[in-house]
Amino acid sequence: MKNLLTAQAYQAFVKGRYHSARNAYLKVAENLGSHLYQANLELCERREARTFLGKRQLVPEPLITYCVPAMNRLDDLRKTLPINLNVLKDFRSVRLMINLFDAGDEASRWITSGFSGELASGCLILNQLPPMEGWHMSKGKNSFQPFLSEGYYSSLDSDNYLSVDEIVKTKQAITEFGDCLIHHFSGHWGDGTCGHITLPVDLYHRSGYTNELYPRQFDELSLIANAIAEQPDMPVVTRHGVNIFQKTLFLREFITLNRLSPQVIPCRLGEAPPPKNGKTDSYAEQDLTLKYYSELNGYYAIYRASVNQHARRQLLDKLWSVQSAALQSPIGRQLAFATLKCDKEALKRFPLPDDTHFAVVERIDDSFVTWLNFQRRRGSKAFILIDVTADQAVGTLHKAEDVLVMTPRVGDVESFKDFWIHCAKIMAGTSVSARPVLNGVKQCENVG
Repeated sequence: MKNLLTAQAYQAFVKGRYHSARNAYLKVAENLGSHLYQANLELCERREARTFLGKRQLVPEPLITYCVPAMNRLDDLRKTLPINLNVLKDFRSVRLMINLFDAGDEASRWITSGFSGELASGCLILNQLPPMEGWHMSKGKNSFQPFLSEGYYSSLDSDNYLSVDEIVKTKQAITEFGDCLIHHFSGHWGDGTCGHITLPVDLYHRSGYTNELYPRQFDELSLIANAIAEQPDMPVVTRHGVNIFQKTLFLREFITLNRLSPQVIPCRLGEAPPPKNGKTDSYAEQDLTLKYYSELNGYYAIYRASVNQHARRQLLDKLWSVQSAALQSPIGRQLAFATLKCDKEALKRFPLPDDTHFAVVERIDDSFVTWLNFQRRRGSKAFILIDVTADQAVGTLHKAEDVLVMTPRVGDVESFKDFWIHCAKIMAGTSVSARPVLNGVKQCENVG
């Protein structure tokens, strides 16, 4: 076995497959002692560095765009941006792109005045985008899709640092394994590395993050689930001992129920300085809002990504169970307002008789108008309508004194319809059952 692994390592090394060579040497060293192969491992490191940091380009190098979405994060950018640009200057085919969602221009002025050379060279790209109503991870990270057309997308938070070692190892993985997804997670939740993912731009376009999530938690894992569902045979490069499909319950269920077998390749992915705003491993469990965001986002994301109908049915049942628990929790009302968008002042003024109708509107057509007028003739005095049509015609309903329109921020009709109705009732202050059973019976009207 030793001779076989040593031969494999040598063959990989001479072909420039330094990750594979290093892995084979490490396997032999487990039994014989790492000191015996330390020189071989160091030689792999030197050859990699020479390949990607040397003056001559020795192998094809697809463009890597490090993408930083930021909203009111100037303090973080002041610390990380100069360091990250200094790291990038020694590489070919790399750049850093910042999508700013700030309402003011202080951050953009600081960047344009302090980094004019990098902006002119294309090493740094700055896009000023309209401010969000509130920060949303998936939408921020998906915002780069219109600006990328080639190479690799690599996510980076505004408080994250890059390192020469990490970029070299990333370039080596792309060269060695071809189209692949690289998950730079260290294995420690809260240190900022779980969200650092590198994958081909075309796959980023086809899969992307799931926008219909709560604003935080599970955004990066939705990208992984979507990408694996889209391209199941794609290699997934991780750090040694950090298999995200085993480390998180949601992705473990996702691959098991969908009968997927991701090709996980453990590698040394280099080290970078810790993020400026690192958290503890259990930060999400210590915050009830983040706990339910994690569970609701987790089950919804893997349900959405699933292609196996049996898997979708099972995951939907689990999602409904979490929805019921969330409504009973101390943050039920807060969660309701995070789930549905409405004019809060109009809600305060809106009359709420006992026979108020709560309904989900899926389309605006004659049948919807007929239903609305029929209920009015029967004496109904108030309607709270949850609009999923994105149809401007619904806006005219706001003018009716007996209609209040809400729009979902999270989920879809199949998996969140009854939950939306319960949230609307909580927001309106009407009575809801102490232990709502979601989707077990017909809880709401579906019109249009």
